[in-house]
Amino acid sequence: MILLAGFSAIPGTPLEAALVDGASPREMLHYVTLSLLRAIILIALLLRTMDALKMFDVVFALTGGDRPTAPDFFQWASTGPGSARAAWWASPSPWRWCCSW
Repeated sequence: MILLAGFSAIPGTPLEAALVDGASPREMLHYVTLSLLRAIILIALLLRTMDALKMFDVVFALTGGDRPTAPDFFQWASTGPGSARAAWWASPSPWRWCCSW
């Protein structure tokens, strides 16, 4: 969304000037459009990096700082039939009203 807003904010005069000067579409993209979007790309990259760093502590706490292996993860994720029943009753499915355990 940030880059789309940046694309829509680019004025048409630099693109027209590049077209008059004989620039190819690839050169217009590289030298004009990306040059004008450099600050917006930097802001978008900074925001995405901040979002990734916000999630680091959650992932670190869940995995213990190590790569999760499949048996460990499924052992942690399986909580038994109680969670299955809770998920069944919490689902918005019409089938849960006619079928019960």
